[in-house]
Amino acid sequence: MKRLLPCLIILLLSAAAASSQGSAPGVLTLRYNLGAAAGGMGNAYTTVTDDTDALFYNPAGLIDIDDLEFMAMYQTVNGGSEYYGFAFGCPYERGGNFGLGTVIYRKPGEQEDQAGILSYSADVSEKLTAGAGIKSVISRLMPGTTTAMMVCFDAGCIYTTSKSKKSVSKAGVSLQNFGTELRYSDGRRAPFINTLRLGWSNESTVSHWTGNTYDTLTSIDVARHSDSSYVEFNFGFGFKFTKVFTMRMGFSFYGATSTGNMGAGFRIPCGKNNNIELDLVSVSTRDLDAQAEYTTYRVSIRTGIEFNPEKNNGKDNSDSKPERRSRQNYDRD
Repeated sequence: MKRLLPCLIILLLSAAAASSQGSAPGVLTLRYNLGAAAGGMGNAYTTVTDDTDALFYNPAGLIDIDDLEFMAMYQTVNGGSEYYGFAFGCPYERGGNFGLGTVIYRKPGEQEDQAGILSYSADVSEKLTAGAGIKSVISRLMPGTTTAMMVCFDAGCIYTTSKSKKSVSKAGVSLQNFGTELRYSDGRRAPFINTLRLGWSNESTVSHWTGNTYDTLTSIDVARHSDSSYVEFNFGFGFKFTKVFTMRMGFSFYGATSTGNMGAGFRIPCGKNNNIELDLVSVSTRDLDAQAEYTTYRVSIRTGIEFNPEKNNGKDNSDSKPERRSRQNYDRD
């Protein structure tokens, strides 16, 4: 399966170049950026790993989830719309990680979309990780019971460009929502909105003059959506002050629209090896075309259960995964 992932990624990326541009979003569940931790980083999350938010940006980012992880999120969208999401990440005993999630979008009186996501990531080599995912989508238009169902695919990879004891840099690419158009029961059609993401990130440990050390995360993303001629630029920075508190900020530019994001993460110990993590973010958006400014919010809560299949099976397989530095060091130590 590991050998098939790079081939699948190349196939989907090549097909994306030939996909047609759409006029209006048919499945809004797949259009907006999701996740509170990712939102705090300005949605620059293509190469950030060890987090179930990777389900919504790059399936390859699931690779560093070491425990069973559960996440629930909620976020508002301008105009009275809302998103609800749930995600689950699990290491696979024979190598790689699985992720499972669902997202619900609701705009009262107009539309409701639901998407189920299943993704898998694995190491192709010591520096290269690949991932792929499948999404099952149901879209309902209101009033009435006009519905459409469709399946689409995600694929991505992350490459470690440099690594030292105090720093690691990564580059990555992902293609999201590659599928055919939606066909509603009343005859209307709407295209899928494909998204191509390119990203780079650096995680570093810096020393303070007091002798303390702090972990930082810097990330940059470029995204291209098939329903627009604009290119989206995302920038994010995170700073871990203590083991229980992380501050994040990010910026996004998309045509005449710009956003400034501020977020925080709190880690609450609950037991010897388990924690509850709470992420909050405020997104301030300015739309020059519409001459409008508004603020939306995201919140997510996640918890993990220690998972060690090698230990449970009486095996020592510590070398089964190449050593890497991930967001686990940045946000969870």
